[in-house]
Amino acid sequence: MVRVGLLFFLLFQIIFLQTSWAEEESHPLLERVANVFRQELDKAGEIVPDENGVGRSAVFIGDNGVYDQKRGETIRQSFIEGELFHNDNLALSGAVVHRIIQEAKHKRDPSDWALQIKQAKQSMGRHSMEDWYRDLSQCQTACLEITVNLMVEHAKAISELPHYYIRFGIGSRTVGEDYLDFLTRIAQLLKKDHKLSLLVIGRSSHVGDLAFNRELSGKRIASIKQHLIKQKVAATQVNVINLGYEPPQISPELIELYRLDDPMINLDRSIEGLTPYQINQSAILALTSP
Repeated sequence: MVRVGLLFFLLFQIIFLQTSWAEEESHPLLERVANVFRQELDKAGEIVPDENGVGRSAVFIGDNGVYDQKRGETIRQSFIEGELFHNDNLALSGAVVHRIIQEAKHKRDPSDWALQIKQAKQSMGRHSMEDWYRDLSQCQTACLEITVNLMVEHAKAISELPHYYIRFGIGSRTVGEDYLDFLTRIAQLLKKDHKLSLLVIGRSSHVGDLAFNRELSGKRIASIKQHLIKQKVAATQVNVINLGYEPPQISPELIELYRLDDPMINLDRSIEGLTPYQINQSAILALTSP
């Protein structure tokens, strides 16, 4: 439910939002978030038998036991080629990526670092998503830690931006009527200040046909973008990331980091009592400015 005066609240957040709480208090929480991300990536790289006894990446096994290679999959070039690391992610700059890689490099034994980077480069260009997760989880010295740290930086950046949570119905790509007034106010903001941008991050669950879930997640964020474009928002002001069922899923740690128990952030009003399956049928919307 969108409250009266939300537009002024949004403006207040954009102008006055401070990050001191994150700098002073969030380090233990960020460590917990990092551990969850690491576990998710390890799980995705784990090889388990599917219903036919064929070894598959654990994250790709849904209820139907089959991942359709032709739907929702792209060949990935390197260990930082996941959805979060594309140019559309306004919350993760190239400077941050460079800093994290350099920090990781300086902390590692040079010979071990060189070996793992060499192995990662040799596999570039032939990664299916299964291969990508498998190599990522095995490249403990360089690839996994860099990816985890980049994921943490992304999550931290989102938590420090004005951000909002929208939940979709099971199997639905339609934006609920309760959110339409909010999106209208977001459109007003974006049209008023063309320097503002909106980052829309879509998710779905691990349950069921994963290729379908990934498609559904993409359709959800596309529906949000199209709704804003119909209200004369410039398409260039709305960037989208389709995480689908892939890490990072919204976990209790991300709920805490994103403050999804705050009704001014969680437009669904409450996260209490929802299952992970329900919580990840969702989108996070974050406002960014230069």
